[in-house]
Amino acid sequence: MMIIVGAFPPPVHGMATINQAIFERLIKEGRVVEKINSSPPSLKADIYSRILSRIKIFIPIWLRLLRKNLSKGIVYIPLSGGNGQIYDAITVLFIRLKGAKCVIHHHSDAYLDRKSLLAAFLFKLAGRNAVHIVLCEGMKIKLQEKYGIMLVSVLSNLVLLWSDIPKKKEIKLRTIGFLSNITKEKGGWEVIRLAEAIRKRGWPIKLKVAGPCEDLRLLQSLQNAHDDNLLEWIGPVYAKQRDEFWSSIDLFVFPTNYKNEAEPLVVWEALLFENPVLAYDRGCISTQVGSAGKIISKSSIFVASAMEQLELWQENPQLYKNCVRDAAKIKESLKGNIENQWKEFLLMLRG
Repeated sequence: MMIIVGAFPPPVHGMATINQAIFERLIKEGRVVEKINSSPPSLKADIYSRILSRIKIFIPIWLRLLRKNLSKGIVYIPLSGGNGQIYDAITVLFIRLKGAKCVIHHHSDAYLDRKSLLAAFLFKLAGRNAVHIVLCEGMKIKLQEKYGIMLVSVLSNLVLLWSDIPKKKEIKLRTIGFLSNITKEKGGWEVIRLAEAIRKRGWPIKLKVAGPCEDLRLLQSLQNAHDDNLLEWIGPVYAKQRDEFWSSIDLFVFPTNYKNEAEPLVVWEALLFENPVLAYDRGCISTQVGSAGKIISKSSIFVASAMEQLELWQENPQLYKNCVRDAAKIKESLKGNIENQWKEFLLMLRG
């Protein structure tokens, strides 16, 4: 028996969350799995209302765990990136009291980039026999170095995303793309500034932006940039539209400064469509991209560094073509790797 205690919000335009995708794959493979939803009703309330809401959600969860016979069971927790670990720690305590095996899945780089006392306390509660699942080798190394945890397995988000994508037909840098839930932290302003810098240089490069934006000031700036033909903003894209977006671009930029950034699915999607990536060095991104693009140091100014790289590719197109070739190699190597990761994940669950 396995229980997943995590967020299971409703799918957005048919797109399931990682937790739901793991649940469905385990069920498909014949495992007995139960899910307990800890999704908050809303993240827009004030902090006190959010705390009260979380307590109301977790008290029934803890009581439910206490009533169950978990002596030979597994409880799987997708770990929060910040203060939500307080509730996770209490959940882990109940798991230990009931004698269940604890599996902690790490989806955030925040407490791996900088050691957290709360995370360290939670890992002590989980015990030495807890299984830790991370998204890439870089996260594994950080977890082992900062917290002394040895029982760590890698399971990329790509194991839940994989699909066969046709090979790129034409290799030429004409359109740069950005796809995200557009916020300041995800690099929305940097993308607008990059479009301005490209226009100033007079390069024949188009910039296409996709994704929802709830920041009203940023939203207005995107609309103004679109109206001024500085960039093309197409708004949210899903399913077939999303594939069309990836097929229409030649380079993906991702200037994210989001502190919980771990292994962005958009980076994998870009690479599956053989698009090189130009991104800040956060979480697993450098591991994902490798030589299929350019990784920019977090201490550097993104637009200046991106323009230097774009100029290099303009002057020597073969260097850009090499990145496309390396993206294709990454795609070829991924299928076998992710299936091996899933098998290792199942072995770790069995102990």
